[in-house]
Amino acid sequence: QILAPAGATPPALPAAKADDTARAVLYRDLQAIFKHRGELFPVEAQPGFAEAISNLALFFGGQDITDDLLPNLEPWIGVIARPVEFDDGAVPDIPLPGAAVLVRSSQPDAIGSQLVAATQSLLSILNIDAAQNQQPVLTVKLELHEGHTITYGTYRRPGEGEGVDARYNLEPACALVGKTFVLGTHRNLVKDLVSQISRGEIDPPERGEMLEFSGTEIARVIEANMETLVLNAVLSDGKTEKQARKEIKGLRALSAMIEVLRFETARPAARDLRVSLSLILKDE
Repeated sequence: QILAPAGATPPALPAAKADDTARAVLYRDLQAIFKHRGELFPVEAQPGFAEAISNLALFFGGQDITDDLLPNLEPWIGVIARPVEFDDGAVPDIPLPGAAVLVRSSQPDAIGSQLVAATQSLLSILNIDAAQNQQPVLTVKLELHEGHTITYGTYRRPGEGEGVDARYNLEPACALVGKTFVLGTHRNLVKDLVSQISRGEIDPPERGEMLEFSGTEIARVIEANMETLVLNAVLSDGKTEKQARKEIKGLRALSAMIEVLRFETARPAARDLRVSLSLILKDE
């Protein structure tokens, strides 16, 4: 079963907040994809799967991913992006929204610790790569938040007069809350989601897959990073500064007109797949 079964209801996400940048609920039956990869993908794609299985096995203590890990993970994946509340003294020069992935396990007691250990292994690999390139490394720490342990990596707090560059947008963290494993780009976002799940601040479940963007928040991100986006367009695309600034301002203005852009899919019957697009414009 690669596609969501007819009538399947995804698990509910933590309640939406007014400043959420994006939200999504996706159905990805990874066990079926990996198990039937020979039938679903061309021959030239198979070495990539073999490499992925081998690499993932390193993170999960040599387990067979297809047989030992993926069967314990539900196929629904939640994604939430929202602004991050940075710690004092660690606000990046270019602040970006954080993003988190939420997956549920049918056997959290069995594999929860393995998911956390895999995250710690990932942080170690990031540190090795950073050290080889003479870049700052992450310090791995633990924090107890509302009865749940948050594992995260953090950069050294900048000293007085030091710049707080873009890397401070990354403070990768994870936590297991009941059956839900949360993996995010920033500790404070993961803490926020842990609080919502713990307190039962949950939205009603969606009818199927969903992808939703907030035009207001995207416009805010564009405005906050205008100069960086202009410079990137000039250097990468060879545009003049005037042309780049005009195009990015146009994108910001277009985004600001949109309240919500939402894609949805539903399967009321086995052979009935319905896709809808809704666009809500501001009435200002």
